[in-house]
Amino acid sequence: MVFMNGDNTLEPDGIIDFKEMAKVAENPQINVVVQFDRIPGFTAEYGDWTQTLRFHMRQNLVPTKENALEDIGEANMGDGAVLRDFVRWGKKKFPAEHYMLVIWDHGQGWRLMLEQALAKQKSGHAKPAPFPTTYRSVSHDETNNDQLYNSEIQDALAEEKVDVIGYDACLMSMVETAYAMRKAATVLIGSEELEPGTGWQYEDWLGKLCARPTMTPQELGRLLVESYERTYADRDEKRTLSAIDLTKIDTLARATTPFSDELIGKCATELEQIKTARSECATYAPNDNRFFHVDFARFCERINANSHDQELCRLAKAARDTVSQCVIANYAGRERRGNFGSNGLAIYFPESKTRYANDELEEGGYQKNNTFYPVAFVKEQHWADFLHTYWDKVP
Repeated sequence: MVFMNGDNTLEPDGIIDFKEMAKVAENPQINVVVQFDRIPGFTAEYGDWTQTLRFHMRQNLVPTKENALEDIGEANMGDGAVLRDFVRWGKKKFPAEHYMLVIWDHGQGWRLMLEQALAKQKSGHAKPAPFPTTYRSVSHDETNNDQLYNSEIQDALAEEKVDVIGYDACLMSMVETAYAMRKAATVLIGSEELEPGTGWQYEDWLGKLCARPTMTPQELGRLLVESYERTYADRDEKRTLSAIDLTKIDTLARATTPFSDELIGKCATELEQIKTARSECATYAPNDNRFFHVDFARFCERINANSHDQELCRLAKAARDTVSQCVIANYAGRERRGNFGSNGLAIYFPESKTRYANDELEEGGYQKNNTFYPVAFVKEQHWADFLHTYWDKVP
């Protein structure tokens, strides 16, 4: 089930990916359904329709109104209820032994990713468009000025669990996202870094799935990471993709909280070592100063390298080891190794209180008392407590 939100600057890329799917030879054991929303102004291909259509994919299918299975009018693809209804419809219309949900659009783990849109606007390939200032979300619907927060997806899938949830979107492979999705799916696929507009190569991985439809969710996750590497390894060394075993995320959380508690307790005596460890972690989307995601395993490793406190190092290693247990497969291009780490899961970590306070898209998500689409990992684990303790000492 592909939840394809082209109601924004990515509309032309949505058509490219739709056509990639249509190149795949059909297999009666696999149904591919697409809910595709479009917008005026970015491409006039295939009739320039602007509503939301549902398609049952067939080889050589083109995305016209006449080929749609259903026309549901202008749907708000930033509404959790619309996502839930699509998944519910897909399961009822095409019952299966296994389900995969792909959320396709701009994404940012926490924030709205403007880089692709701004690049197109500057090149004259797209009209300027208003963007909401928001974060911890994905699937940005410009017509309805709305987007999906992680908590909305979490709620939408509470009674509609899938085997695999894939984010064909930027910056979604985060501890926070995986924790939110741990009861919604078995496997999560996403990138720690930005994705190019066309994202995944659907003809490649979907073709291989159709050729062997008995894959397990874990095998499908590994296949997608391998496909992404084949697609970008020789032409874009900044890309990352990972497949995460969500059944082990609670184990990661149980290791993260005592590590956070120890960091809080040692923030006075080990402050310089903690600061150094953070400085040795490169931030994803490095050309955009609004993003503060670092590789979590990399930070744990740098604590071990810089600190001489045995208990802190033990807990850092334990947390780092649980990341390895969660990662089914991981790809990182050459430029996203080294100080980036890119071991599979990023985490939010502004390097100072000023950076956090001046976070232009801040909505209180890393405040324990936040009630606006609260982040489960922030409220239930202690990483946020460590960050606020750290920021108080690193203004």
